[in-house]
Amino acid sequence: MKLRNVWVWIAACLVLPACSAVYAPQPLGDEPHVLGASWTGTWQTDDGVFSTAVVDAEQGLLQIASIEPKTGGIDIETFQGFVRSHGEMVIISIRDKESDHGFLWFVVDGDIERYALLWMPDPAAFKTAITGGKLPGSVLNPDDEDSDDVVLGELEAAHFDMIADPATGLVDWKRPSVMVRVSD
Repeated sequence: MKLRNVWVWIAACLVLPACSAVYAPQPLGDEPHVLGASWTGTWQTDDGVFSTAVVDAEQGLLQIASIEPKTGGIDIETFQGFVRSHGEMVIISIRDKESDHGFLWFVVDGDIERYALLWMPDPAAFKTAITGGKLPGSVLNPDDEDSDDVVLGELEAAHFDMIADPATGLVDWKRPSVMVRVSD
């Protein structure tokens, strides 16, 4: 399953086994990204409404709530986001509640104001990089050709630089999800 909207993708990967994902054993990045007031708000996407709240600005801790209408009510799910950075790249990692694979993650534009841009990792590209020895990690279901699930190993600065390089195709830089702030 490949969903365009990052929050829907994360929610789907946390509850649906058919979603391929790039997991990390710990939140990705070298250091916490200090969060300003602009990180708190309610956001509209094509697929729904999401709210974020800064829990600990200095440690880059963010609470994220997805709000989805359901028959007979509303479903609200919350996640803790760990916002960390490597150089100019800002990464949000969210613990996978349904498995012991670690954290799901995506890249975000660190200059959040009225809009937020988010980019997803490409599981198939990561699988190729790991099996080719370019990145440390393991393929979760090596005998299943339809599964691109991988768990990253310990990343060094050169690995982060490779992830950030658009030429590698590891992150889908061409199709960001766009979120529009609807309230503070």
